[in-house]
Amino acid sequence: MFGKYGLWTAAALAALALTGCNRGEETLATVNGDPITMEEFIKHIETKPTVRVVVDNRQLEVPVANTIAFQALQDLVTQKLIIQMARDKGFKLDDTAVQAEIATLEKINPGYVKNLQARGLTMEQIRQSIRVDLAQEHLLTEGIKISDQQVDKFIKDSPNAFLKPAMAEVVQIVVRDERSKQRADNLLRQGRNFTDVAREVNPQNVPSRSELNLTAMKAQVAAPVVRTLYTGLTTTAPGRATAWIKLADNEQVKYLVERRTQESKIEITKERRERIRRDLAKAQGAQAVDLNDRIAKRLKDSQVTVDKSYLKGMWERFMETFGEALKEQEAKTGTTAGN
Repeated sequence: MFGKYGLWTAAALAALALTGCNRGEETLATVNGDPITMEEFIKHIETKPTVRVVVDNRQLEVPVANTIAFQALQDLVTQKLIIQMARDKGFKLDDTAVQAEIATLEKINPGYVKNLQARGLTMEQIRQSIRVDLAQEHLLTEGIKISDQQVDKFIKDSPNAFLKPAMAEVVQIVVRDERSKQRADNLLRQGRNFTDVAREVNPQNVPSRSELNLTAMKAQVAAPVVRTLYTGLTTTAPGRATAWIKLADNEQVKYLVERRTQESKIEITKERRERIRRDLAKAQGAQAVDLNDRIAKRLKDSQVTVDKSYLKGMWERFMETFGEALKEQEAKTGTTAGN
């Protein structure tokens, strides 16, 4: 969201908690006895020039736009604006509402909080994320009513939305030449750990566990590569590795199948029905409400002060570009943003 102005909105769980981190020489980890301090860690995050992303189950290193710290600042500014806009309309974002939402999410997705905490989020970050989500939902759905009949129709018309797909949890080794392939096979025959072999033969492809959607693959088995992948993943016993599978660009991959689950139906509980109703209301609201423009107007009329010198200059340059884009948009439409 907010793409045409260059400001990210509330991807709240992705925003880094870079504020309030004055931890001095607290140690994060040690390498052969040499410490990595929290100060080093936080500063590296703030200015890290590249990030690793997953594309088609492959990890790629890509450059960062501006810096991660500046992206986080943009996220956090936008989150504040959304909450302020909702409060101006009388929407309450108290702890009771947040806790009720957490309870609902836990019923729909058991382990919701635990999974987020495993990614390093604190309870306050989780609560703040939910506050932003609730505020944004209120801004989009004000005055919209979704009937039981609309919910029933969506359930009837979208059977695949209520199927839990068959999944395979895997670790992969990717090679780009025969020499690396033979080396991997030799190391595996020696009893070496699969993950260690993956790292050793291809340091650029950092091995990690991933989940592959077998149901989605099954729907695309007409494609030869997908058919080979699907066959390998579904016929290999858990705990064992597939044969080498040829991909595009001379790449070959071998998967260690750690776990496999079967396709199953998702029960339509009262909590899930309510979630469907709210999602339909948000989708309808998104068609009628240009929330990006509303946030843009709010930002234009807001006083944002950035104290950190290394972010202040970037913010000022962004606001200059943002202002020019806003004027250009207004000139095209003959209106002001948010109207």
